[in-house]
Amino acid sequence: MSDLDNNGKACDVPSCTRAYGTTIRIVLIVIIFAILAYILTLGHHHNDEFHRNIIYALHNGIDLKLDLLEPHNQNGDEILGLAPVLVNIHGGGWSEGDKSENHGLLQSFSKIGWVAISINYRLVPDAVFPDQLDDCRAALKWVVENVEQYGGDPDRIVLWGSSAGAHLALLTAATLNLPYNDIPHGDNGIDFNFGNRIQCVIDMAGPTDLTNLGIWRSDIKSQIYDMLGALENPGNSAEPLPNAREASPITYVDPGDPPVFIVHGLNDDVVPIIQSEALYEALIEAGVDVEFIKVEGLDHVCHL
Repeated sequence: MSDLDNNGKACDVPSCTRAYGTTIRIVLIVIIFAILAYILTLGHHHNDEFHRNIIYALHNGIDLKLDLLEPHNQNGDEILGLAPVLVNIHGGGWSEGDKSENHGLLQSFSKIGWVAISINYRLVPDAVFPDQLDDCRAALKWVVENVEQYGGDPDRIVLWGSSAGAHLALLTAATLNLPYNDIPHGDNGIDFNFGNRIQCVIDMAGPTDLTNLGIWRSDIKSQIYDMLGALENPGNSAEPLPNAREASPITYVDPGDPPVFIVHGLNDDVVPIIQSEALYEALIEAGVDVEFIKVEGLDHVCHL
């Protein structure tokens, strides 16, 4: 796997030389094994027993739920010690989608010894920013406080998101340990010390900067406006909303951020690849460990 220079091109010098370098390399290897497990089990009946619809919070009268799959070894060997934890946040333009869409991914990680979790969060139009961030933080708090009883290690958590889910994964990780008053939050905000429990964020084509609306297709621009709580359709306007900056993960890039693994298809016509390129450059400048893979022929990744 080639490393990338600051322009996202292949280069010979490894970019992962900072403290988190070993972590992200290990995570990349794990991802490859998980994807292989997923491919090998496509079309087969799964007998994995999910813990479904666990309520992790109650916000505005709505039960917020997650699905969880405990680690297991296909050979039946005993799993020793606490397992790393995958928390998946689904995509769908902040207005649709469900935690069940990525059960195949959870099964793949479970088969290689991880606790695998997928969460739901409140959707547009019933919720607008920062409700989604409140929900992701609440889910993560539940994981930290409860995952050990399912065999998971609360100090080894990886966030995985695709599209809108990647936006929320990045935003959650980047704001995790800011002073509470500096974190966008609503009435259901979570003031909690998460420490350094997020070991990596996997970003599959996530929006990273919502301030430059001129680069977006009109339908995607409308989704962004709806998520941010705009009262009117933007039409051809490129003007950002007042809260666009605080809803953009790139705003919060900081040297203390966990490593980020970015994947973006070169044929993506939903989220412009310059969104990932800008985040990559910002992370490099901040000294954050990052890998960026551009995939030839890949369209937009929404469900993974």
